[in-house]
Amino acid sequence: MNIGLLEDSWRVERDRPAYVVRQNAHELKDNLAKATRTV
Repeated sequence: MNIGLLEDSWRVERDRPAYVVRQNAHELKDNLAKATRTV
């Protein structure tokens, strides 16, 4: 699955909903949408 551009890779970093969690495509899309960016 293409999750977007490299600049959006923070969505699958540690402490984000999609990080190291077994999930199907629908769950991954939902978890990517839930991610919030912190600096």
